Amino acid sequence: MLRIGVCDDIPVHADILESGIACWQQERQIAAQVIKFQSGEDLLFEIESTGDLSAVFLDIHLNGISGIETAVKVRDQNQLVSVVFVSSYGTYFREMYELGWPILFLEKPIQKEKLYQRLDQIVVEYQDINKCFQFQSNHRSYTIDLHKVLYFVSDGRTVTAVLEEGIEHRMYQKLNDIEQILKYYQNFFIRIHQSYLVNTSKIMAFHRKEVMLCDKIILPVSRTRKPAIIQLQMSFLTKN
Repeated sequence: MLRIGVCDDIPVHADILESGIACWQQERQIAAQVIKFQSGEDLLFEIESTGDLSAVFLDIHLNGISGIETAVKVRDQNQLVSVVFVSSYGTYFREMYELGWPILFLEKPIQKEKLYQRLDQIVVEYQDINKCFQFQSNHRSYTIDLHKVLYFVSDGRTVTAVLEEGIEHRMYQKLNDIEQILKYYQNFFIRIHQSYLVNTSKIMAFHRKEVMLCDKIILPVSRTRKPAIIQLQMSFLTKN
């Protein structure tokens, strides 16, 4: 689910944006949570308290720290966040582009078509470019780069994401649900066993009843999943 922050020191402007996002997610049938803020400080405190946001819509002119200053602090904590600057002023373009990372701009008054374009771009960044995965754990939201995930493993009521360099993240989620979410990522992950969902780019070798990942990690392949693995192996051979 996308967690979208909307930050504007004029509440009615935040309400308009929230309403527009609600219409978009209903039409696109995309799960999203919108959290409104009246200052950059409030937004940063929310991230510190509850975890990462997927995207932030920031009014450039805010009381306290500016929208641009807020964006820099947000991106320092998580470079996967999509940033959309919202303003009726065009004088900030140079300062925004000097930030050196991809940004989006939305002009006030907000037009439905333009808002939908920005939100669609956020989904593209979230799913296809960043390849990030967001989950909840201990009442906090976390975002991990799927390129660094070796595999997901199910153990009872929990699923553990095993990343490179021995990093692990545990979440209370069903592996079937994670598999459904990752189907949007164009065969990035494959189910090799009832308990294992594997990053296909990390598979180094195929064997009869197992696959070997980088760092010589061996994982079992169940009999019912074997045809899918053979098909994946054949596609690898064709590409090479």
